[in-house]
Amino acid sequence: MLNDESMRWLYAQRVKLHLNNTKENETDTEKEWKNLKNIIKSAANESLGTTEKRNMRKYLKIWDDQIKQLIETKKTSYKNG
Repeated sequence: MLNDESMRWLYAQRVKLHLNNTKENETDTEKEWKNLKNIIKSAANESLGTTEKRNMRKYLKIWDDQIKQLIETKKTSYKNG
């Protein structure tokens, strides 16, 4: 998405805006790093947006209590040998 010039410009503007609104006299490196990380994430979220994670696991569409009970019975019988 940052290949698009307008998106890249908007992202850069958001980063500059957030950097200008932060304290400049931060001496703790860990706090400074967390602040910079939050600025980058916020700017990306504001300019690019977010997407939902897709669950890549496929589940049986007809799953019900009967199938669940059968699987539990199978597992129990394997354990008891």
